[in-house]
Amino acid sequence: MAILSDEGKTVLAVLQLPIVIYLFWMCGGIRLAKQTAHYLRSIWRTRATKEPTKLIAEFRVRLARYSLALCVAVLSFHTLYSELSLSELQRSNVPVQPVYSLEHSFIKFGWQLLSMLLLLVLSCRGMLQRWMTVTYLMLMLLLCCFALPGLCPPNSVPVAVGITWLLRFGLLPLTDSLLCVFLSNVACHAANRLALEERFENLRVENVVSAEGGRVWQHLARILGDRMEDFEEGLKTWMSLYTSSTILYDVSVIFACCIVCFCLHQGLLLNVKQGIEAANLRSEGKACSALLGTICDAHFFLDADLRLEHDEPGLASMLFHLKTNQGTNFDQCLASEEDKTHFVEMIEKSNADDTFARAMHAHVRDGVGNIIPMEIFHVRTSDALGEVKHLVGIREYGDEKLLDARSAVPEPEQQIAIPGYHSLAHTDSGSSDGSRSERSSRSSESSTDKDYILFDANGMQVFSASKRIMKKLELQTVDCSFLDMVSTADRAQVGHQLADAVDSLSLESEAASTLKVDLCFSLKSAKSSRVRIWNCELQKQHQEVVGYAQLIGRLRKNRSIGSGRGTLPPLPEKARRKRTIKL
Repeated sequence: MAILSDEGKTVLAVLQLPIVIYLFWMCGGIRLAKQTAHYLRSIWRTRATKEPTKLIAEFRVRLARYSLALCVAVLSFHTLYSELSLSELQRSNVPVQPVYSLEHSFIKFGWQLLSMLLLLVLSCRGMLQRWMTVTYLMLMLLLCCFALPGLCPPNSVPVAVGITWLLRFGLLPLTDSLLCVFLSNVACHAANRLALEERFENLRVENVVSAEGGRVWQHLARILGDRMEDFEEGLKTWMSLYTSSTILYDVSVIFACCIVCFCLHQGLLLNVKQGIEAANLRSEGKACSALLGTICDAHFFLDADLRLEHDEPGLASMLFHLKTNQGTNFDQCLASEEDKTHFVEMIEKSNADDTFARAMHAHVRDGVGNIIPMEIFHVRTSDALGEVKHLVGIREYGDEKLLDARSAVPEPEQQIAIPGYHSLAHTDSGSSDGSRSERSSRSSESSTDKDYILFDANGMQVFSASKRIMKKLELQTVDCSFLDMVSTADRAQVGHQLADAVDSLSLESEAASTLKVDLCFSLKSAKSSRVRIWNCELQKQHQEVVGYAQLIGRLRKNRSIGSGRGTLPPLPEKARRKRTIKL
């Protein structure tokens, strides 16, 4: 094997310079070097600048808790491992020298206690940055004593120096002052260097003075004879190289700690800025959503396959769908193939760089079969991963009349529609938007005076009701059960009738059924309560049954609500059900 000459070593060392410059340039170091003055002003002291120092301190406290816990665990594991190893050697009758002195054990235990106390404070209430820096200096001062001569036995110096390297890195999250990190690491390096040099000087003396070491040395002298001096010189050279290498590594740890401290601060600063930006984006998103909610009846995001990304209760309420709609293809809501084709063409023509949203007129079919004219707005966008998304907003187009599905051309497996259902729900929604109320009133001028209730026939949950009904029952919202609106005397009878009708509808192949129900509502004034005849239309929707109750007549004869006395007058033949129901 050829040995590299001194000239070759020099050339190899010079070649490292362009390599370092290339790496410096690739990592963005040139840009950072141009801002050296700014960084030196901001990082060589505990900052009092316009940076979000409070948020940075919160992140630093969280990171310091984990790093301190790791440091204490490393020190504890090393102590346990050393004790177990010594116990094993003593059981084997192998003579060993003491690893820890009393002073060294007290220093390690005190360092652990101080770290655990600081960890408790950080976990309970946090700490100001300046006090964290003071605590860092105290822990580094104790760390300097780990390998000092007189406190640490000579045979434990290399291990103690290695432990200080780990702990010096673990304490870095406690401070953001590069000056404190540099000075404390220099002090720790001076203590480690003193301990290593002292151990090297006293190594020969220990071997001669020690009983076991003396016998080993004498035995080596008998074996080596005249070559004993060469062995001593070689051992001394090896120990000198070992000590010099360890000292050089300790110097490298100083610069590594400074670099890690600088990178840690820059990383925390970048993380905080990104967190602030994300919070601002969330706030702006909520504001934009509120603005879109005022302009549009519903707005939502579609993925690349035109499926709803999230559950949209507003769209479900508008189209009278009972179940969650996440993952539903938006094409299913469009009424005709022509509208679907136009919608896809609009999406394909759109671009993420468009200044304005694209718009089109289309017809949407709701859950009960009504065809509603809509304005559809579309904006193409993308998420953080580059996946295509579509922001869609829809609102009712009031210049056209609402189409009833009974008058439209039926499609295969098309559900029977409930007349006037969509317009009634939108008329009484109580929206504060003037233009939306105007559009709804124009599309349902002939229906505003009707009393109706829209409910889930299975769970009896009310979806919407006319303003007159809500005013009579003194309800602020429709978040109640349909049977709660019915008087106590009629509640059981109406419940049985609806249950029988739902069972009959689920067993038969019909998509809709009609039921005439006479009932009294739970009004506070018993004198004003009258028997009313309601026309309940039940309809299947995706394995669910929707009920639409509409008032068709009143009976003038009063009856007592609370006692349950009196009987209903016979219903006229035209008000009976079209098919028999068993009560």
